[in-house]
Order: sequence, then structure tokens, then C-alpha cells
Amino acid sequence: VAIVVSLAIYPFTFLHLAKINLVTGSFLACLVLLGIPLLAMSAMNPLLVALKGAVARPETGDAGSGWVFFVSTMGSVAGVLFATFIAIPYLTNFRSFALLGAAVGVAALASALAGRSLSPTARVHTSAMALVGTLAGLALGIWADDYLGWKKTLVSFGLRWTMVEHYPTPFGSLKVIDVASGQTSPQRFLLNDGILQNINDAEEPSRSLAVFTHALEALAIASVSSPRRALVLGLGTGAVPMGLAARGIDVDVVDINPALDGLIRRHFAFKDQRVTLHWGDARTFANACTTPYDIVIMDLFNSDGMPEHLLTEEVFHHLGRCVTAKGSLIVNAFYSNAGTEGYRMIFAAINKTFPSVRVFGDLSAATSNIFVLAQHLARPLDEIDISPIPQRVSYDVRSILATVRTVGVDLPLKDDAASDEHNRFAVNIAPALVALRRHLVSIIPSQYLIN
Repeated sequence: VAIVVSLAIYPFTFLHLAKINLVTGSFLACLVLLGIPLLAMSAMNPLLVALKGAVARPETGDAGSGWVFFVSTMGSVAGVLFATFIAIPYLTNFRSFALLGAAVGVAALASALAGRSLSPTARVHTSAMALVGTLAGLALGIWADDYLGWKKTLVSFGLRWTMVEHYPTPFGSLKVIDVASGQTSPQRFLLNDGILQNINDAEEPSRSLAVFTHALEALAIASVSSPRRALVLGLGTGAVPMGLAARGIDVDVVDINPALDGLIRRHFAFKDQRVTLHWGDARTFANACTTPYDIVIMDLFNSDGMPEHLLTEEVFHHLGRCVTAKGSLIVNAFYSNAGTEGYRMIFAAINKTFPSVRVFGDLSAATSNIFVLAQHLARPLDEIDISPIPQRVSYDVRSILATVRTVGVDLPLKDDAASDEHNRFAVNIAPALVALRRHLVSIIPSQYLIN
């Protein structure tokens, strides 16, 4: 019952918890979800030992504690296996937690019915509570989408939000959401664990309306003369690789989540003409790279921002071998002026391999995207053709590309590049992630940020 009650009230507290300090909010969220259930369940072992000891034979020597802890350990092993191979890949966190409450209720009901030491009154009370917990857990698990409001159109921030599909995967919960204002054409969002991956036109799903998509493509084309081959690390909705392929470039794409393939074909009109998909970790692919590309684009994000193991000088050393002598590496990064030290570590790590590193975007912004252009040989950008860029974002793209700083000149560096042995990026970037999460809560209904 405690598990189900905690789960039922969590959606109503989530928005308030997300707006406060990240550490405090996370701690309070854990208290709401896990406080009472863990307190109650952690008390079971000593109680069971006491009950077992009351009926144990003297020759057992351990008062039955060995059997209790053996069963507890086996239960932990089973729980890990269930979470790893069933709950995380195929169920949302909310639904998994609800079904856990139902399972505990079934176990409690079976124990109450089979227990010989319970009085009739205690048996009835215990069975009733267990039955309530079981039925409530099953109800929340089965009708989770309805309870969270995912099946109805939500009106929030003056917009109409409709969930098209959600797809739990081992690498995050994917959500496709249509957003309409009534004044412009509807937009289609792709979220991964609440992080916005891209914004496309719902009526023309292959067309990206996100500034970063067009900034990446524009930088790639303007920084390399007549590119023929490109490597894109991170698939998203497929807008970046399709944009490059439409210009006659052969594109390899690496992504760790194969579930994206079917999802973006269904909802974002992804076509793989001139595009080859590779499923696996980007670092592993980069380490084995033998044939260099004219363009390498790093557009990698997970549920907590940018994966820190892909931002070290060792990774950029391997990526340097993937880039031709006159080619470009372009990195898309979330940015906040609250975490500048973390970003300088990444600039320094890139600069270890690439002598020319330029940063495009507003470094004074509270939250924004910035773009790092790294080259073995610096060259001025060609004139950028903005005709393929949607009018609503063309001004922003031009503003970003007109705001440039050179690492080591306009951006002084310390000798503290992120490395495999010394990487404080996650620590230094934490304030920026707090700003990012608060920004997301301010633009996306909280119901869609719950997994």
C-alpha cells in the first residue's frame, strides 16, 4: 500500500520538486517515492529473524537468520535481473513501480492467508490491506497512461499537447508529442527521458524546425570544400544525416539505441537514402575508425545531458583520425553560463588534437546550444546558403554563426583538459544541468517529463 500511495502522489509533487535545487529536489523525490516503502521493507529482516527464532530449533545456532538473509539475497538478485531485462527495456518507470507494489501485495496476501500464527482478526485486516495494495498497483500499472494524462490532449503554456507514441527502451523513454498553437503549423517533438531531441514540422515530419539542426548542417557545409563523406554521432530524428544526404554526401550514423530506427521512420519520415546506420557506442566506433571523413558531427545526449565518457582528450584524439586533413569536427553542446568551467575543459580536450577550435553561439546565455568547430587546418567559412533553412529559424541560425570565438585567443584555456583519468566535467557542469532542467519544466508539461 505504501508503494502505491507514494507512486500515486508523485505526479502531483514532481513539478514543485523539479523547480528547486537539483540535489534537494532529487532527495525529496526519493523520500516521496521510496521513503515509507523502504522503511517498512527494511524492517522486515529483523522481524522475520525474530519470528523465525521463536520457532527455530536450538541446534540451528543462528535463530533462523541464515535462511532469512538467503531468501533476501536471492530476492535482490531476482529483482536486479527483472529490472535489467524486463522492466527497463519494456516498461516505463511508473508502470514498473506500480507492478512492484502489486507484486508485494500478492506476497503479503499469500503470507496472510498461509500464516498460522495470525489471529482471525489480524488475518482479515492484513489480507484486506494486501488486496487493496495489489488491486491499486495493478490499476495504476494497467492504466498508467490514463492516470498520467498521456492519452488526452493537454492544454499548457497556451499550447495543445498530444502524445503520439511513447516507447520505453534500455537507453531512455522515447516520447513523440505533437504541439499545436492554432496560429502556426503544429510541431512534433521527440523527447528522450525528458530531454528534447528535436522539433519537426508535424505536417511535414522530415523537416526540422530546431535551430541546432540547421546550424550543424550550415557549419558542416560552410567549413569544408566539396565534402563527400560524413559521420554523424547521434541519430535523433534523422534530420541532420538526411540534410547532408540531400546535398549528395554519403553519411554514416552511429547511435546506441536501435529503437530509434522504427520510431523515426513512423513519425519523422526518416529515409536512409545515402545514409548507413550503425548501432553501438560512439566511442567504440571512433576507436576503430580507419577511413577518415570530411565531416564528423557529434550530436550526442543522454538523459542527463552530454555523456562525459565521450568528451575526453582520448576520444577527440581518436576522432582526429576520423577527420581528413581539411575536414571538420563539429560538436553540438547544451550550454549554460552557470557551468563555464566544465565547457572550458571540453574546449581544452578538443584543442589537444585540433589546433584550430572555434565556438559559435552566445556564451552569455542562461541556456542555449553552442557549436564547436574543430579543424586540423583552419580555413574561413564559405558563404552560408540559408535558403533551405525554415524562415522561422533562419535569423537565429545566422545570429549563432555570426557570434564566434577562437579557443586560445578569445577564450583563454587552462591546462585542465578532460581526460579518462581526470574528468570533472559532470561536477563542473552540474549547475548548467540544473538550469537546463528548470528550463525544460518551464516549456514542457510536467506529465511528459515523468517516465
